[in-house]
Parts: sequence; C-alpha cells; structure tokens
Amino acid sequence: MKRILSVILCITMILSLTSVAFAEHYSNFTDVNPDSWYYEDVDNAVRLGIINGKTETTFAPDDNLTYAEAIKLASCMYQLYKDGSVYLVPGKDPWYQIYVDYAKDHGIITENFFYKVSNINEKATRAG
Repeated sequence: MKRILSVILCITMILSLTSVAFAEHYSNFTDVNPDSWYYEDVDNAVRLGIINGKTETTFAPDDNLTYAEAIKLASCMYQLYKDGSVYLVPGKDPWYQIYVDYAKDHGIITENFFYKVSNINEKATRAG
C-alpha cells in the first residue's frame, strides 16, 4: 500500500510540474519580458479579456493610459465582475465607443465626464 501511495504521489508531483512548464500564455507581446514583475498580470488580463494591447504584439507598458483606455479597463473589469466574462468588443470608428456607452449605461462615468475631458485620447490624469 505504501508503494502504491508513493507512486501516486510521484505521478501527481510530476504532473503538477509539467503543467507549470507547459502553461499556456495568452499574450504575445514582444515588449513584455517574461521576467518582468508584471508579466503574469498582463497575461492574466489578456486571458480574461480585460486588455488586448496596442497591437497584437505590442503592449507598451511604459506608455501613459489615455482616458479612452481607462474607460475600457473600467468597463471590462466591471463586466467581468458582474457577468463573469468580458464580451465587449471594440468598434471600428471610434474603437472606444462601445466602452464609453457601457460605462455610461452602468454608471461608471456620467454625462458630465466629457465636460471635464476635452479629448478622450489624451493622457489620463488623477485630476481628470
């Protein structure tokens, strides 16, 4: 019995190690080093549908967030929290409109937001 238990324990340990070694990564960003402290967070955010990067291969971790990107993040995080998944998909013109509409409809931002922000594509500030 001890021998069988030992074999099962060894198999379990080996399988757990291989799952880490062959873990699927969801982000293909060439500017996010796998050794960087935020790599797993970025990868998880891509997997959950919260972010998708500037392009398919560029995340731009050193760029400032724009108001449009901040609204997208807030909308996607809220939808994930409320519905368990993110199904918002960016539009073509402008890409952020679906997120702005969602944020307004769900009370994340108000109509007054746009009186304070003259350009939704400018860098977001705390004073906003």
